[in-house]
Amino acid sequence: MRKITLLLFVLPLLLVSAQDLSKLTPQQIAQYKKLAGGMNLDVKSDLSDFESSERSYLVPDSLMLDELEKEEDQRKLKVFGMRMFRKSKITFEPNINLPTPLNYVIGRGDELLIDVSGLYDVNFKAKVTPEGKIRIPNAGLIQVGGLTVEKATREIKSELSKYYTGIQNGQTRVDVAVGNIRSIRVIVAGEAAFPGTYTLPSLATAFNALYACGGPGEIGSMRDIRVVRNGKQVATLDFYEFLMSGNLTDNVVLQDNDILLISPNNSKVIIDGAINRPAIYEVRPGESLADLIRYGGGFREDANRSIVNIYRYEESVRKVLDVPLSLLTTSMVKPGDSVFIAPVLDFYDNIVYLTGAVNRPGAYSVDDDASVKSLIEKAGGVSDEAFVNMAQIVRKRKNQIPEAISFNLGKILSGEHADIPLQRSDSLRIDSVSNFLEKHQVRIAGEVLEPGDYPLKKRMMVKDLIYLSRGFTEMASTHNIQLIRIIKDPQKMEGGIKKSYNISFEFDKELNILEGSGDMVLENGDLVIVRPIEGIEPIRIASVQGEVKNPGYYNIETKNTRVSDLLKLTGGFTQYAFVEGAYLIRSDKIKSNQTSMSTILSRNLKKILQSNTGTIDAAVLQKMQVRNIDELTAIDTVAGAANFKEIETLLYSEGIVSLSLKDILKDPASYKNLLIEDGDVLVIPKKLETVKVIGEVMYPSYVVYSSSNGFNDFITASGGFSDNALRKNSFVLHPNGKVIGTRTFLGFKIYPRVVAGSIIVVPKKTIDLSGRISAGELVSISSSITSVMALVYSILRNN
Repeated sequence: MRKITLLLFVLPLLLVSAQDLSKLTPQQIAQYKKLAGGMNLDVKSDLSDFESSERSYLVPDSLMLDELEKEEDQRKLKVFGMRMFRKSKITFEPNINLPTPLNYVIGRGDELLIDVSGLYDVNFKAKVTPEGKIRIPNAGLIQVGGLTVEKATREIKSELSKYYTGIQNGQTRVDVAVGNIRSIRVIVAGEAAFPGTYTLPSLATAFNALYACGGPGEIGSMRDIRVVRNGKQVATLDFYEFLMSGNLTDNVVLQDNDILLISPNNSKVIIDGAINRPAIYEVRPGESLADLIRYGGGFREDANRSIVNIYRYEESVRKVLDVPLSLLTTSMVKPGDSVFIAPVLDFYDNIVYLTGAVNRPGAYSVDDDASVKSLIEKAGGVSDEAFVNMAQIVRKRKNQIPEAISFNLGKILSGEHADIPLQRSDSLRIDSVSNFLEKHQVRIAGEVLEPGDYPLKKRMMVKDLIYLSRGFTEMASTHNIQLIRIIKDPQKMEGGIKKSYNISFEFDKELNILEGSGDMVLENGDLVIVRPIEGIEPIRIASVQGEVKNPGYYNIETKNTRVSDLLKLTGGFTQYAFVEGAYLIRSDKIKSNQTSMSTILSRNLKKILQSNTGTIDAAVLQKMQVRNIDELTAIDTVAGAANFKEIETLLYSEGIVSLSLKDILKDPASYKNLLIEDGDVLVIPKKLETVKVIGEVMYPSYVVYSSSNGFNDFITASGGFSDNALRKNSFVLHPNGKVIGTRTFLGFKIYPRVVAGSIIVVPKKTIDLSGRISAGELVSISSSITSVMALVYSILRNN
């Protein structure tokens, strides 16, 4: 029952969505709705009876591959001429502002304007009654219904002459014109997009009615549209005549109660391929293939005009007809035909290709006498750098397998060897001498404006290389420039021990090159090094942020500038400074001398996470800023749950260094007073009054800090430990970035100290189903720990 109800609900939606009413203009839809409302019709149900006529017509299956490819494109074809009825800018509305034609037939509802001038000056407005009469003062009723304007004017003059003198001799003039014209009702029937009764101006023509109804429908004819009046056919419209030549001969003016009858289109023909206007057309009996091509706008420039293919239904099968160009006018098309005009093949019948070291490479025509020598003469000869010892022709054999023909070009050009005839589609390539030479280059490094590799030219000297590198930088030391050269003579390698040697020389810094300066010719692989002036270093800057009197950027004047020295430059702390929460952000600039240390650090950290010994390299401890065993225990807590990549990213990428600022200020000579590096940021946060408790507690929350409270007090304020809490691995993250874990002594847990702004983290117990943690559990725990640590760092940065 539920399925049936759902089907009844969905089916109307599908039917509505299947209608393509978007192609009708708003004026057409509004006019139809207004008309339907006057006729007490259901607009929605009427609209759902019609679909867009611009749908694709598919040719039925064919046994030929070319036809199948053609059918693929036909899904986009439209009915020729239907676009005229789908454009809002084209209305075919009658022009009621023009003078009324003299042959206009007056009917009921028309308004006549009668103007008497000359001996009299009077005018009348008279509306035609349902009986076809008008009333003029003094003259009474005059019959004008059914008369043309010309005849009605004579009748009115005749009646008015009885009351106004001078009409007969021309002294009094009588002019009659139609004012407001009447409306007529026209019935559109047959295969129209929106059949029905339409109210139109009395000057409307058959084309006006055709547009008002949305044109022919899905199967409506564009060439057999009839106007029926009083049971007789008075005109037949062929819309193609208007589209192709602008002929409006049969576009008759409609009269009241006329019927516009649109016949079905029973003669569809498709034309596609290399035609200017591929579409679905309607043909009449006796029209030829030439007529159809004319409707399609003629052949495209790339059309193969020698043969036109027609796919035709013949009883229970389909046949293909090949029509030559000479028979287009005598070959008749039939309903259901699919005409395809193939494009010219992308193939040249008389072409050869010449590439490489010639003066004019490109494509050339080939004849029966074409040869290698004649082709090169056409191209202006070979260039100076041509390698004439060997050239190659790539030739496609009849089985399309390429064949390579190599020969000595120089001897053919000199006449020593016989010339080689060329064939269609041959490709002749002449290489350059440079293609057979090893790529030679030299390098310059150090204090030059553009260091790097440069191609080695013949007789290139040191001074040339310095010139190419745009000269020296301001810090360059030009008194001891070194050239390093590879030893290529095995006898000079001292038994294979010595691989290279150095050559030192001086150079003018302003590039005032003197005779004999930098004249040493370079060899392939040479390296020129320009060192900086001894003792000169770039400006180093550090910054102080937060609660200091003068935050901002400061110059690091000496290499032994420490944290305490930087604080003195700021003028001291503000009253809101939280000294215990100070930390240092060190940018992770990888320098050449740090690369090896970073590699060792990563390798040792990985070993820690994968082993149970707990040993750690001293370099790792220093990089981690670990000061005592408490801090190491907290790190082990994190390492037990997080994977190697997550720990490495957290510890090193962001560059946070925890500080004990009170100890530093108390004893500036302490090892805790770190040296300041270029780019360091010293952060003094604002005083904090809360402690955040997260992880496996009953109610994770912020707790107001009190110096009298310990670790367990803050846990209790958060509801206590949960059943899944791993208490022994709980740790505290101080606001200065220092991590302190829980220790165990004689079976007793010693929880870490908590300061204002700290974050207490209580890890979750692992679920042991088989004596070890599963991969899924490890990923889950790792993700949780990483999220917590990222949150901690975000809080530190915001403070």
